[in-house]
Amino acid sequence: MKTSPIFTALILISALSCSMSYENAVRESLADNIPTSQLYNVKRVQIQGGVPKITFEAEKGIIWKEREETELFSFEFHEYDSQQKALSKGKADYLLIKDNHDARIKGNVEGYSSRGEASVRTDALSWEDKSRILKGDRTNQVRIEKDDGSLLEGQGFSANLYTNTVTFSEGIHGRFESGNTEEAAP
Repeated sequence: MKTSPIFTALILISALSCSMSYENAVRESLADNIPTSQLYNVKRVQIQGGVPKITFEAEKGIIWKEREETELFSFEFHEYDSQQKALSKGKADYLLIKDNHDARIKGNVEGYSSRGEASVRTDALSWEDKSRILKGDRTNQVRIEKDDGSLLEGQGFSANLYTNTVTFSEGIHGRFESGNTEEAAP
């Protein structure tokens, strides 16, 4: 059986166009599943005004350029003022930070703020950078201890760092230290 050159050319063009479409589809689907890079024993420093503002150190870092996210595993962070004085520090098992600096923090979360003179402990938190809000979900227990001995615990935690306010939506209990008098919270 003899085939015409036009028929052969059409088959060849059709096969090549399918192959190219498939290649693009695979590349696009893999872009979300394959990281841009993986780093071990990583340190990331954010510079502001020529001095380090925040440092992150982690056992492992995964950068997702397409997603505009970075994952850090077994990480610590330190925040400094313009004079390099420590403002806050923290650590957790996992951090997912977006390029806009919003973040989700999970697993053995611990933090301390020298400005707030308080530490926080929980299983998970989220950070909204633009609004400067740190919050937990309704079910996670969050524990805040002040340097003066005050203690607050509860669920539905939210801290607004612009207004310096902390709220809990349920299950709150603890104690407030005020001079020499101790007041118990319900």
